Amino acid sequence: MNKKAFMEELKRRLKHLPKDDREDAITYYEEYLADMDLEDTEDVTAKLGSPKEIAREIIANCTEKRIDNQKEKGGVKNSATMIWTVILGICAAPFAIPLIGAMLIVLFALLLVVISFVFAIGLAGICFVIVGVCSAMATIFATGLGQKLVCLGMGLTGIAIGVLLLIATIKLAEWMTRGVAKLFRKLIVRKKVA
Repeated sequence: MNKKAFMEELKRRLKHLPKDDREDAITYYEEYLADMDLEDTEDVTAKLGSPKEIAREIIANCTEKRIDNQKEKGGVKNSATMIWTVILGICAAPFAIPLIGAMLIVLFALLLVVISFVFAIGLAGICFVIVGVCSAMATIFATGLGQKLVCLGMGLTGIAIGVLLLIATIKLAEWMTRGVAKLFRKLIVRKKVA
């Protein structure tokens, strides 16, 4: 494998590293290969090893470096940050609890409004169907052909609008049910993960 192919393979294998670490490693190996005075067609893997092995080593070193940095900084549990977070949480509780309660009440009210809207559409659909049927039946009592056609047309239009509203109600209810189910699944998965 020549220099160019070696570096391309190494870059591809290091693409998931943080940008700084990746650029440092690539720069190091580019300079290292330049210092070796190899010809462009000469096999690099014979002297360095495969890009796969080098990438594993670089990733292991970067991971170890990050772990050491985290240990030097100290974990969240061991630092004053945790203490300040608890103190701020206690101080914010008198404001946060009523605010959360108000948000829950508003969300519940919005849910009731949406449910009422869906039921209103359904009831309107039922009313349109009933009025349409009554109007279509009125053709029996109409005297002229024109009146009979108008009554029949209004009746069929009312029935069609009513059926469309009922279909819209079913689709909205189905959409809301799926949304609520998806929300509960997310909440349950979060609780299981935590």
